[in-house]
Amino acid sequence: MLSGLSVLAAALFLAACRQGAAEPVGSRIVFMTALPLFPASAAPAEILNGPDQRAAIIRALAARHHIIPIARLDEKALVGSMLIVAQPRGLAGEELVALDAWVRQGGKALIFSDPELVWPSELPFGDPRRAPPIGLLDPLLSHWGLELVSPAMNDDGPVKRIGVGKFVVAVAWAGKWRTDNPDCKIESDAFIAACRIGKGQVVLVADADMLDERLWQSSGSDNESAVLDMVSRVARSGHH
Repeated sequence: MLSGLSVLAAALFLAACRQGAAEPVGSRIVFMTALPLFPASAAPAEILNGPDQRAAIIRALAARHHIIPIARLDEKALVGSMLIVAQPRGLAGEELVALDAWVRQGGKALIFSDPELVWPSELPFGDPRRAPPIGLLDPLLSHWGLELVSPAMNDDGPVKRIGVGKFVVAVAWAGKWRTDNPDCKIESDAFIAACRIGKGQVVLVADADMLDERLWQSSGSDNESAVLDMVSRVARSGHH
C-alpha cells in the first residue's frame, strides 16, 4: 500500500506528464520566486484532475524544461541546473554567498529584479507571503558591479512596450541597469544586463511584472516568447 508521500509523488509525476507539451524536456531549471507563479498547495486529486494552476509562463517553460520550484538557495539544489530567480524574498547571507559561488564556478542564471513591482495581490501590504515591492538583491548586484535604477514616474502610467531582441514586451515601471563591470553588457535600452561572472553567465532583467500574463495578454506583446528566448540564451551561453 502506497504511503501518502508516495501517492503525492506519483500524482505530481502524472501531472507533469499530463501538463507537458509534445516538445522534449530540455534543461533542469530550479526556480525561486516570491511571485504567485505556482499554486500554494494542492491535494493529489486536485493536481491530477483539476486545472493547471501554475502561471502561464511556468506552463510554457514546463513544456520545454523540467521546472523545480525551490524555497531556499544552496549549492546542493543548484547542482546540474540552470537557475531562474524572479523577485525573491530577501535572501539570507549564506544564500547570496552560495549563489555567487555557484555562478563563479560555471553556473547559469536568469534573474528578474523589479525596482517598482506593480503585480496586483489580494494579500495585504506587509504580509510575508506577498512578493516584495522592490528588488532585494542589491548586495549581490553590487558585488557583481551592477546597479538597478528605479524608473522615473510620469503621467503616462506604468505600462510600456520595449524592444528586446526581435520581440516587443510589455513592462510595468521597469528599471534600468548601470554597471562598472567590463564583463557586463547592457542591452535593450538598459533593460537587460548580460554578465560573465567568473566562469558563469547571468542575464538580468529590470522588471518582474513582465512575467504576469495579464500584462502581456492585454497588450498583445511577446513576453512569453521573449522569456523563452532568454532561457535558451542562458542555457546556450558559454557553448561554442
